[in-house]
Amino acid sequence: MFTEWTCVSVKEGPGMVPDDVQTALQMAACSLVMDQIGARHVSSTVCDAYIETERKTYVVGTKAGVLFKAQVNSNGGDYKVNFLIAESDLQSGATQLREALEEGDFTAFPGYSGVPELTEFLKTTGTARLQ
Repeated sequence: MFTEWTCVSVKEGPGMVPDDVQTALQMAACSLVMDQIGARHVSSTVCDAYIETERKTYVVGTKAGVLFKAQVNSNGGDYKVNFLIAESDLQSGATQLREALEEGDFTAFPGYSGVPELTEFLKTTGTARLQ
């Protein structure tokens, strides 16, 4: 299974972060781990986002994970979001993302079936088109 998202805060935005944007942010977070970098700009038909992490683990209530911060522009609105993903989920997600890029099969990702345009996002995740 792919990563589980724990939203810590929506600092700005029109409401809850839509599922397709959550999925895109999860994939972007895993791509940071896969490429061993701290930040990047991602652009897809789902959203444009700047995502960053210091790879530090935080505990919020009963949830623990690596903290990510993202500024998102999407059709559903603009958001500033902080979220956690468990380290084990990040590693698993990065492995699945790497395999999906190699095999061209992205069905392992929750939310993917309803969001076919994420294929383009995933394809660009492994290329220099991400900055």
